[in-house]
Amino acid sequence: MKNLLKIALALLVLVAVACGRKENGQLLGALDRPAWKGINPFGMIYVPSGTLHIGPSDQDVSNTFVQRNKSISIAGFYMDDTEITNNEYRQFVYWVRDSLAHSYLDHYIEDEETGDQRIDWEYEIDWSDETLADLYYQGDDRFAGKKELNTEKLEYEYEWYDWQRAAHDQGKSPRNA
Repeated sequence: MKNLLKIALALLVLVAVACGRKENGQLLGALDRPAWKGINPFGMIYVPSGTLHIGPSDQDVSNTFVQRNKSISIAGFYMDDTEITNNEYRQFVYWVRDSLAHSYLDHYIEDEETGDQRIDWEYEIDWSDETLADLYYQGDDRFAGKKELNTEKLEYEYEWYDWQRAAHDQGKSPRNA
């Protein structure tokens, strides 16, 4: 009877220990921290990732079983939360055009504290000035003799990646190449 009591007591202790907190050596980090939420850029909304199925529909009886649907996965991205009207876009294009004209005509003011130059928007732009001739298409590039802004003069920045070379590179070339 004493052995049975000892075995029952040992089983009771074993069950009590087994039902305790479960710590099996995993690194869990601080558990009382709030969940991380991504930061939305100002004026943008997040369009979540998803899958688009294209192909024959249920109503296309003759091709329903002949052609398979194609699945396209789309990565999530940010999109402007307001629509831009044609008039607002035109305002932006005119601003770019005017800023180029001001820079060609050296309409700059210098900040006294930092010494940085910025465009002085108070100057009137004389569109007949010869200095601005480089902004327009010249000679045979003109269409019907119109004075149109040469889009190659727009200042922009881009990067080019050779994906085929990068896929086969396997870390052989320097990172700044």
